Amino acid sequence: KYVVEDAVAEKFQKVPMVRNFAWLTVGTSSKVTNFTLDGIVLLNEPKEGTVAPYNRSTHAFMTDYKTYDYSGIVSAYSGNMLTSETFDGTVPTDADFVDPSSGVFMYERTAPTGTQAKTTIIARGKYNGETVYYKIDLADADGYYTVYRNFHYNITITNVAKKGSATIADAIQSGGTADPTIDTEISSLDDISNGVSRLYVH
Repeated sequence: KYVVEDAVAEKFQKVPMVRNFAWLTVGTSSKVTNFTLDGIVLLNEPKEGTVAPYNRSTHAFMTDYKTYDYSGIVSAYSGNMLTSETFDGTVPTDADFVDPSSGVFMYERTAPTGTQAKTTIIARGKYNGETVYYKIDLADADGYYTVYRNFHYNITITNVAKKGSATIADAIQSGGTADPTIDTEISSLDDISNGVSRLYVH
């Protein structure tokens, strides 16, 4: 009979869980009355990702990744992508859109530089009863940001000032997040769910 020593059992009481993906969801503020959101899809998301967060600055894996909150990880880690990373620039169709509250998952990606593809969200909905599309940039006042694994990016549309694009292709070519106005809340992920079953950390 094998007996697990107390010292060993204690180490397994709390096993940090770091996902390979970031989770992005979109919703609308109760103040938005001229637009009803019904679907989202990613454009130019990374096709591949790394198994573990690797810090190219220190040439070491981030073994303590789970201990950081968002502001801490931004200061300690610039994100990581494969040097040969390619992006899925396939123009989506209406069939590709998903429930905005269920959201989309994507591999970690660093902030785009130079001519590198920019990962964006295309949002679909009804503007005063008419189907339209908007491009939402993954950016803040400082520009495009790194999308980190193991974090939930909850984007809220707070204002829609004008009618969106009539087609998905037109939205892709648009200027991006000038309309609508958005607010993004970022938090660490503590559980995984597919809508039926759930895996979570106490």
